[in-house]
Amino acid sequence: MPASPILVAAGALSAEDQGQLFPRAAARLVASLAADGTWFLIGRRYGHHRALRFLCKLSLEPAPCVRRTQDSLGRHRSVTLMIAKFVPGLATLAPPVAGESGMSSGEFLFFDGIGATFWLGAWLLVGRFFGDVLKRDPSLLDWIGRFFGALLGVAILVISRIASAATSWLSRNGLPRA
Repeated sequence: MPASPILVAAGALSAEDQGQLFPRAAARLVASLAADGTWFLIGRRYGHHRALRFLCKLSLEPAPCVRRTQDSLGRHRSVTLMIAKFVPGLATLAPPVAGESGMSSGEFLFFDGIGATFWLGAWLLVGRFFGDVLKRDPSLLDWIGRFFGALLGVAILVISRIASAATSWLSRNGLPRA
């Protein structure tokens, strides 16, 4: 089950109970780091021969999937981990590739934690915004229900464009690798 709708719902629920947003975000951050850390350790132990090939078999083009992920993580490891959660597919592939590439556990947890915090924060804030709006006018729920798929698609497109622009900017400016 995708995490984004759950995070939006948790953010919306926080509009009713003001004090619960931080503990909910912290619990989700721990869960995200535990899942990514598991894939990181699988990538470190088994390398791309097992973990990455298994994940890329789910892709339409398995060979380019492996190569692109390794190239991306090789050039800008820290930046890739920070934006991975916002890019569909990359969030799944980045942790095992980071483990296989020899990244230290501390470095992985630091940069993955930054990315997960931004990702969680973005979805929780979207939910919080909609929760506040719905608190003022509950009839909007009917409208949102009809168009939620389109709204989610637009949100994903906007976030993907921002992540793509950030990656392009970083590669043009030649920032050093982590």
